[in-house]
Amino acid sequence: MEIRILAKDLIDPIEWNIDIKNPTQLFEFANTSGKFSIPYFLIIKDKDIIFKWQFFVVGFRYFRYINIVSEPNIQTTELLDIAFKEILRVFNPFKVIFYSITLSKFTNIDFLELNNFNEIYRYGSSILDLTQNEDIIFSNMHSKHRNVIRRAQKENVQILEDTSEQGIYDFQKITIETYARSNKPSLKVEYLLKYFFALNKTNRIKVFFAKHDGIIQAGAIFIISDNMSIYWHGGSINNCILGSSNLLQWEAIRYFKKNGIVRYDFGGCSFGEDEKSISINRFKDRFGGELRYYFGGILIYRSFLNTLFRAIFWFKNKI
Repeated sequence: MEIRILAKDLIDPIEWNIDIKNPTQLFEFANTSGKFSIPYFLIIKDKDIIFKWQFFVVGFRYFRYINIVSEPNIQTTELLDIAFKEILRVFNPFKVIFYSITLSKFTNIDFLELNNFNEIYRYGSSILDLTQNEDIIFSNMHSKHRNVIRRAQKENVQILEDTSEQGIYDFQKITIETYARSNKPSLKVEYLLKYFFALNKTNRIKVFFAKHDGIIQAGAIFIISDNMSIYWHGGSINNCILGSSNLLQWEAIRYFKKNGIVRYDFGGCSFGEDEKSISINRFKDRFGGELRYYFGGILIYRSFLNTLFRAIFWFKNKI
């Protein structure tokens, strides 16, 4: 068995991307990290098995934070444990003042429990199987979705692709209205452009708009691996034509199906009970996907910090 942890300069992007299912594990996605968030690539080769796991080392000499943002290509507990111990060996937690590890988008809860993660939290995503017949996919949608899609089509709402720098600027403008409805700051155009330039070189990003009489009603950005697309960011204007966002999703589903994508990820769902979370989840669920549960966890290294963290978490749950 061969185990290696490599910096990005030692990685062949084309070779790394082979058999990568989740687009957030693509080399191009990792290559957008900032100065204090350094990507590393762990590879285990054992006979015919090639295990790949991407992670980030955040911070500086005496303060270190390991951020593992997505699932590896294989999630057997044995390989995860070997990989995890190698990360700890290379990035020794006992040589710094503060050290923590965060895992997200995980499906193997046994591994998290075996390694005593302080907090284990749950979230999920709706995954649509695009190997099904197009008519079956449409018929499996909730009737309200089908009705508003037909209505948007009758209103002559057009779905157009604009995967360009200008498309990113146009998309960011509509997020101003979208995020204002939740009293949140909009996405920064610099943030979107950073990912656009990294991913567009290898055709790993798509931008779609729903337009009516030339006016943008809704927009969506998708990131793509060889067989999976993720609905990454979306937005709509205030008082947009009814069904614009639904029609945009439907046409994106049709587009990706025609281009060989087999899994359509609606970009996560929340288990929050507030009205906004419930509304977003309902919008995604009604397209007929299957809810897939993910788990995340936080592990603090340093006994006094570990105790403090547990005390804070206990108190937070009591108030």
